[in-house]
Amino acid sequence: MEFRSLAEANPRLAKADSTFFDWLVLNYSDAMAIGVRRQVDPHRDAVSLRRVLEEVAARPQLVSRTAFVVRYRGKRPRNTDGGRLEHEALREIGHKRFDELAGTGRPSLKAVDVKRDLRRLRVAEGRLRRFANRRVAHRDHRAVRSLPTFAELHAAVESIAEIVIKYSELLGLDAPRRLVPVWQSDWRRIFRYAWLEQKET
Repeated sequence: MEFRSLAEANPRLAKADSTFFDWLVLNYSDAMAIGVRRQVDPHRDAVSLRRVLEEVAARPQLVSRTAFVVRYRGKRPRNTDGGRLEHEALREIGHKRFDELAGTGRPSLKAVDVKRDLRRLRVAEGRLRRFANRRVAHRDHRAVRSLPTFAELHAAVESIAEIVIKYSELLGLDAPRRLVPVWQSDWRRIFRYAWLEQKET
């Protein structure tokens, strides 16, 4: 967490009461675990990344090279020399990109590849979904013998992000290169002044 690096850079905070930081860490871990749980939810009525992959795996032929490449088109009319060259160049870029995402020369996505991404998603969720089910979303009598680590959490989020980006592009959605938000303001500014005014003695 970037906030953690800010706190660790201030030696005065190392000696401060940790209640506030414990609260922040608890909120962060709970929110992130629930976020992972939401994306790996297998229920039929769930809107989740897992359900999207399962539907794509059932009909992979709908994610075709033809439908993908047609999105690579230029702005100039194709009946002009410049327009024709632009169209051909963009189509070549589209074909190469589909090769990278779905396999060289394949006419469409293969179910086996989607199922591989599903397995990756299940591996990524690891102990996180069980923890979220038994300790965050609900309070379960069953014990959680070993808690997931922050490394597991961050690895799961990274895997989910990569899968989201890949299938956003394959399905013709606005595919970002990264899922990290771009802050429109300096969120750290609030930490540059004291929160409590020092009382006069």
